[in-house]
Amino acid sequence: LLFDIANFDGLYARFKENNETVGEIIEMGGARTFNFPDRDGNYYAVRETAD
Repeated sequence: LLFDIANFDGLYARFKENNETVGEIIEMGGARTFNFPDRDGNYYAVRETAD
């Protein structure tokens, strides 16, 4: 699943502050993106939306 998020930096910081597993921010298709797993090991992607 891919989620489009307006507060991209805030969400990424929240993951890091909570010591959650989170991928590095990369640029893909002209948008910043990162991924994270759930507790079952399924990965999800987050993409920054244009303001």
